[in-house]
Amino acid sequence: MTFPAPPTLASTRVSRSIVQGGRPGVSLISLWVVCLGFGCASAVPAPPPEQPVEETAASEPWPASTTRDQPATTGPGWSQLMKQGRRQLQDGDLGGAEESFVRAYDHTADYRPRDPRTLSTVRNLERVAGGYRSAGDAVGFARVMELLFIVSEQNPEARSIELANLTQELAASLSLQGRSEEAAAALERAAAMILESRGPEDASLVGVYAQMALAKIAVDDLDGAQADVDRAAAIGAEIGGPESPLFARSLVPRARLELARGQTEDARDALEAAVEIHEEHDGELSPETARIVRELASFEQSVGEYAAAEQSFDRVIAIWDALPRESFQRAMSRNELAWFLIETGQAKQAEAPARAALGIAEERGFGGQPLSAICDTLATSLRDQAKYAEAEPLYLQAIDEGTKGSGLPGWDVAEIAERYAVLLEQTGRNDAAADLRARWAAQPKPTANAANATGSQP
Repeated sequence: MTFPAPPTLASTRVSRSIVQGGRPGVSLISLWVVCLGFGCASAVPAPPPEQPVEETAASEPWPASTTRDQPATTGPGWSQLMKQGRRQLQDGDLGGAEESFVRAYDHTADYRPRDPRTLSTVRNLERVAGGYRSAGDAVGFARVMELLFIVSEQNPEARSIELANLTQELAASLSLQGRSEEAAAALERAAAMILESRGPEDASLVGVYAQMALAKIAVDDLDGAQADVDRAAAIGAEIGGPESPLFARSLVPRARLELARGQTEDARDALEAAVEIHEEHDGELSPETARIVRELASFEQSVGEYAAAEQSFDRVIAIWDALPRESFQRAMSRNELAWFLIETGQAKQAEAPARAALGIAEERGFGGQPLSAICDTLATSLRDQAKYAEAEPLYLQAIDEGTKGSGLPGWDVAEIAERYAVLLEQTGRNDAAADLRARWAAQPKPTANAANATGSQP
């Protein structure tokens, strides 16, 4: 799943005054209003409620011990807003909860940075961000994350491992959008939070540095990537040993780095070592083994070893099939095999795994961008076989599902629309194809089809 560009508050005059000037010059609610043009989701699933902290704050006015004579805002007090926000979270109203917690933060942020009420408000904003992320609302997730970054600049005490984890998820979506420099910057922020909270030997740093290396490889910063790979490997070896799954997490970026340098055999050795480690520690039929074999399949495809790549994709499917609770991965692994077959000129052979993926998705009730990706793959397989009547409704379904969640066009949907436009041209509807392209012309396109994870073709 990919995300539209987050609102860039850091480039606005008001947010610079907040980040650089210590105490805010305007309230967080004022900045939040700047973002509202991107929309709020409501009535979507929320994360489970947290245990509330003891709310000792009285309603307005604030105690005389604060550093301001008047409260930051008027209207409902902090306690009332917090209770209201928690109720909204429980009811699945993420947009309402977001507004309540932002207003609650404005009661505390600029003059009580270490107050437990401030930190409780921030933790609840993190829950809202996680709720948006789980619901697939890209715009809401990006908006709340931007606010949380501003808050963490104001109040270092607000930085947490949960915020670091959310930052890694945001970085992953930025990478899928082709915005690797921004992803690397977000990961630098996540690493700083972990170092500050837990120190330099925390196991989670291995994943952060590995992800950071991948982002730098994407922008040809190979020296920077080498340093991050070495950091990940050193921490993994120190904590788990050189044959541990933790150390193996450094081997994927090492393989991609060697491949970027033209060292194909060194890249292969790194991936095969990672497969062996996960088979030994996690078993041959484990999610971890499936993921690293999936990486091996991508490597084999990239170097033109298509027969070996197909075998690896088949093995990934077999692993997920042996794990009955992994219905999502069962569907998406078949979708990835089908897309690989399409890219290697085997559209007819791609139809069967694509139909199987769609069957699983419909049986399990998948929607949104995962279903969009599957419909797109099957439609492209059918289009390339000249089965236009079957392909067209699937493209329309793919576009419809791909725009769900935030209510705005997703990054991959522009690529799906382009493939549909090709179908329109192939069936003599050139005007309709031109109109479709015009409607999507303003949508940025990533460097690869992230939903299919192997690249794209027209």
